[in-house]
This record gives sequence, C-alpha cells and structure tokens, in this order.
Amino acid sequence: MSSSEPSPFDEWSCQQVPVEHGTIFLRYAGTGQPVLLLHGVPQHSLMFHSIAPALVSKGFLVIVPDLPGMGQSFHRNSAAPLTSKNASDALYTMIKFLRISQMHIFSFDKGCGPAVLLARDHPDLVKSLIVAEYALPGFGLESFQQPSKDKTLADSWHLGLFTVPEAAVFLIKGREEQFLAWYFWHASYSGLSAIKLDHFQRYVQQWQRPGGLEAAVEFLNGSVWADMEEFKSVRIKPRMLAMGSEGSVPTRELLEQFWGSIGEKGLECVVVPKCGHWLGDENPLWVANYISYWINKSEGEASVVNLEWLGEKFTLNEGA
Repeated sequence: MSSSEPSPFDEWSCQQVPVEHGTIFLRYAGTGQPVLLLHGVPQHSLMFHSIAPALVSKGFLVIVPDLPGMGQSFHRNSAAPLTSKNASDALYTMIKFLRISQMHIFSFDKGCGPAVLLARDHPDLVKSLIVAEYALPGFGLESFQQPSKDKTLADSWHLGLFTVPEAAVFLIKGREEQFLAWYFWHASYSGLSAIKLDHFQRYVQQWQRPGGLEAAVEFLNGSVWADMEEFKSVRIKPRMLAMGSEGSVPTRELLEQFWGSIGEKGLECVVVPKCGHWLGDENPLWVANYISYWINKSEGEASVVNLEWLGEKFTLNEGA
C-alpha cells in the first residue's frame, strides 16, 4: 500500500492516445495492479476526482480516460457512430498502447457498455469487472425510458427523448445549464449540493463546446438500437460485481435482474448507502474502499505496473 499522499486529480499526468476515429485522453497515477475507471453521461473523467486518488493511496495504478467524444477525447462522428462497440474498440487501442496485459475495470452508467464488450472480446485482459448504476439495452434499460402514468419529473424521461438525438439537441441547445441542473438533481441523494459548483460548471462547459452536446446525446441513448443488437445474448467470463445505490438502483434483487444472466461465473451485488446515482460525488470513499476490497479478493498473481515510461512520450506528433 502506498504511504504517500496522492496528487489532486487535476494534477495527475495525462496522455493523448491516437485511436482509429480520433484520440483518447487519459489521466493516470500510482503503481500496482492496473484499474481502469470508466465514466458515464453527462460526466467525463472528472467524476473520479475523489475515487481515483483514494485508489492510488491503496496501492493501485489508476487509469481514467475520457470516453470518445467526451471531455478531452476527440471523436470524428462522421467516421463512425458513438456506439458502445466503437468506444470499446477505442479503449482497447489505448490499453494496448499502455502495454497493459491485464486489468480490473470499474464502469459507471453508460461506461458499463464499453466495459462489458472489453470483457466479452478480450477475456484475458479483464481480470474482474464492476458495473455500477446501469442496465444494458435489452436487459432492463427500457424500463427506465418507457412512458408510464406513474412517472414524474424526477424519473428518467430524458432517456426516451435521447433515442431521437436531433430532437434532444434541438430542445436542449442553449439551455445546457438548466438541463444539467435538473439532470444532477433528479438522480441525486442530497440534491444539487452533491456536485461541487465548479465541477458542475465544467460539465456545462463540456456540453456547450462545439459537438459536446451532440456527442453526449448520441452516446447516451442515440445509439441504443445498435447497442441493443450488440448486447444480444452477451456473456462474459471475468468475475463480476454489480453496484447500485440507495437512492437510485436500491436493491440487490434489481441488480440481479439486470445483470444476473451476463456473467458466466455468477454475480455479486452491493448497494452503496447514503448515495444517489452520482457515486463519484455522494459517497466516493465508500465506493473506493469497496473497489479495493473487491479487487483484493481476486485469485492469482497480482501484477505491479506503472506508467513512468510515458513521461517523455510523444503521441500526437511522433517526430517532434
């Protein structure tokens, strides 16, 4: 276990990695077993501002990318749609560049889709997988996006809207701040105070930049039909944990319903207390402690890796 205090997340080393349809931006720190943290929508890698340093302090190498089209990662939408499969392929290119042969993955919200496909397509790479606060298309996501007489403004009505990306962009453009205020409020345990104001403003800025809103809408649910086809009959080999939260996906039974048929080695479930959807902001240290506990239960030899060799590495201009 590392005895030194980890640097604040925004001060971590960073890297841009060219991939087929753009670039992947990542932050990294630590030495130990590699842990890949995958964010959801409407956030980017910033959501791990507390979880990631806590994991470094527990002796892990932590790698936190922005998914394609999100944060500082660039994606040419005209070249390929923002599907979970294309995101997974981009992440695999990044992992190969980092020379990592085995890792643990914690995935949250929409990041769960690419994580499951990494585990399906590269089972020797993924030693264990945590999926948090999500249900795959075809395995339960539909229950959140279907209209119902029982649903209110506090429910996830936006998921249905996002299946028609052009309509979502038309209605949200110019009102990104108001929409995201509702977004964070409706899925929280403690209201808007769950998200630090400066972090909220950074998420708003990401949606307001050219292409930011369009990328988020397409990746969140505009690609749902392609994703549903991709996940049909999906099965994965790595050991698997499904994580919910007291204020969002609140029972082990619901997690078992969403994820029980996907893992070949069975499924463990856990619910985060005093927390809504925003695990990285509302109870991050509990989550980090459980990730560490889960990883340390893994069988086999624990690899020790660091990325110090990246310090002088050019990637965007090899001849510089």
